[in-house]
This record gives sequence, C-alpha cells and structure tokens, in this order.
Amino acid sequence: MKFIKQKRQTKHNGLIIEEICMKVLHISTYGSGGGGIAAFRLHNSLLKKGIESSYLCLENPPQGKNVYSVPPFKLTPVQYILRKSGLYKTESDKNIELIKGLKGTYDFFSFPYTDYDLSTHPLVRDADIINLHWVANFLDYRFFAKTNKKIVWTLHDMNPFQGGFHYHEEVVDNESVFGDLEKKITRIKTNNIKQCKHLKIVTLCNWMYRESSESETFSNRKHHLIPNSLDLSKFKPYPKNLAREVFDLLQDKIILLFVSESLNSKRKGIDLLLNALSKLNASANICLVTIGNSNYKIESKFETVNLGNISDERTLGLLYAAADAYMLSSREDNLPNIMLESLACGTPVISTPVGGMLDIIQSGFNGILAKELSATGIKEAIEQFIQTKDSFDRVKIRQFAKENFSPEMQAEKYIEVYENMMEGKK
Repeated sequence: MKFIKQKRQTKHNGLIIEEICMKVLHISTYGSGGGGIAAFRLHNSLLKKGIESSYLCLENPPQGKNVYSVPPFKLTPVQYILRKSGLYKTESDKNIELIKGLKGTYDFFSFPYTDYDLSTHPLVRDADIINLHWVANFLDYRFFAKTNKKIVWTLHDMNPFQGGFHYHEEVVDNESVFGDLEKKITRIKTNNIKQCKHLKIVTLCNWMYRESSESETFSNRKHHLIPNSLDLSKFKPYPKNLAREVFDLLQDKIILLFVSESLNSKRKGIDLLLNALSKLNASANICLVTIGNSNYKIESKFETVNLGNISDERTLGLLYAAADAYMLSSREDNLPNIMLESLACGTPVISTPVGGMLDIIQSGFNGILAKELSATGIKEAIEQFIQTKDSFDRVKIRQFAKENFSPEMQAEKYIEVYENMMEGKK
C-alpha cells in the first residue's frame, strides 16, 4: 500500500486520531464546462482539507495549484506517412468512420476508444485514488484493464453507463439511426469496466443514483450520493439595484435569467421556455436575459437581452443577483452548477420537475417546481412566481445553499469514500 498512517493530536480534546495520507488525482476532459468546473471545485476543496490532490485535463486547464494538462495527440513521423498512405488509422479516424453519414439530433456523442493511454501517465501511476469526472473522448476504456488503481467515478451525466449518447432522451430520439451503434458501444464500455476491481460511483442527485444503480454497467458497484459544491465567497447576494446598474438592466422589470453553454441545446429547453413565455399575458413586465452563444435566434413578445458567453464567476454571481428568478427549463438534467450558483446568490429557481431539481427545489421557498415537463407547466410556474415573488426570502435561500453545498461538507464526504477504499471497505 502506498499510504501511511500518521498520528496527530487534536486541539480540542487532546485525543490522538489516525489520519490516512493519500494522493488523489481528478481526471476531466475539459477544465471548463459543468463537469470540469465541478471537478476543479472539488479538487480545491480537498486541497484546503490537506489532501494531496491533483487535477489532470485535456483542454482548457483552469488556473490553480496542482493543475496539469495532457498535450494534444500527435502522430509520429512514421505514423504520419502510414496514415497518408491509408495503412494506419488513429482512434479518432476510426471513430469518425463509425458515425460517418449518420444524422441525428444530440448535443454530444463520444467513443470508448481514444488516442490517449492515461494508464502510463506519471500522475496516474503515482496516485492512490483516481477520481474520474467527465472524461468523454479522453479516457480510453481499455484503461480499466491496464490499471489496478482504486477508482471513484463522479457521474456528471449518463454517458459512463450508456453508449455514445450522454442522456437517455438522446438515445430515444436517435434510435432509428444510431440504435445498433449505441448498443455496440454500451457493450464495449461495460465489458471494459468489468475489468476494474476497485470502483465506486458517486452521483450528484437521486435520479442519477437510480439510473446508474439500475444500469447493467454499474448495478453491482457501490454508489454514494454527494452533491457538488461551489465557492460561496464568489457566489453570494449582491444588492439587486446595483447589480442591474452594472448590466444596464431596467430596475422595474421582472428579470428571468437563462444560462446555457449552448443555447441550441434541445436538452436545456430554451424552446420550451420561449413557448411558455408566448403563452403569458403580454402585459407581464418581463425581461428575459440569456447567457450563451448568441447565434440562436430568440423571438419573444417580451424584451430579451443576450449577454454572450460569461465565464468569470464573480460576474456571474452579480448577474444572478440582478435576476428575480433563474429559469431551468431542461428536459433532462443532473445537478446543474447554475442552480446551486443561483441559490447561493439568494435568487430563486423556476424549474421543470426533472433530475436533481426534484431534490433541491422546494416550491414557495427557494423557487417554483413546474407541475409538468411542458411549456404549459413552465408558463404556470412563471405565473405562480410573479404572483408570489415578494414572498421569497433571499437570506434564507442563501442559507440553504450554505448548508447543503459547502466545499467543506463535500470534501469531508469524498474523503470518507476515499479512506474506505484505501482500507478495503465496501
């Protein structure tokens, strides 16, 4: 075993306790995006707890301690010549061939085999615990047969126990075209994961816990439920009037905020939100503010403002504070960081009744949960919010976020999972 036992004396009661020292490595395809950001926040939380944590990604490494990136895959001169003559194909080449000519509607499709062999990476070899996060098209699933490391996999979507798609609705929507390929990739991934002797699963919400526990891939693996955390010093309440001045937003409007990395994402449901707004009385004093790529054509009878892409967390915190409510119109979702961020700023969330929102949103307290997943359901939830918006206590909403999504609490739960694995406990 690589870990050693150290004894230290507590300052509170003089008791001697044993503490396990270990090296934890977080792996994520991107340092950005929901999964990458959540992984980085956990990494920082563990560092503050004295855990020797490192963070490894393929693209967009965040600025921070013990953060590393893998260079993009490059052909050797011989491989380059063979590839040009058609005698050699990279895994990326093979993956492109698999979906060539297949047309579908989805946000992302990923593959089990990649051009990266992470099993040989020095950080992987040196780690006691590998914590996988969103690793699509980065982690090669043959990794599980090549290493005997103890692995914790935090599920940021459904892809680890599906095929190429990342949510169930995408599987259903593309069944007629991608059905056989989806099943083939699922089998490949499941068979490779079976080679892993030491694997535990962490889910962020009860919905993902159930879906993963009932999947063929992970049904025999131990599951833990640990929500994400966030930096409560960056996401906090700001005076609403001041926040609106910063973004030049009108003070007398009911501002609804919608954020998505891609406004085109069907899963995020901006079409449902716009349909819901179209059903509202035109006299409603609403302004819809969106953050995300601006090539999506937003049409509404209400005032709309698109602020483009914003990644700075303090700026985002100020924008949440400027809004009367955050809109979550997702058709499927896990535990969106943006929901936690909004609540930490004291801003209530109006949401569809799916995924992790069912765990968190309490209608009348920290938001409104629509009664059904439809434009009509969202419309009725907005109407209910407008009628009761002055009853929401932003101080209590903020306190709820502090009590449920603090970095310290998240780190302690993960440390318990890691320590049990180190000690061979189930």
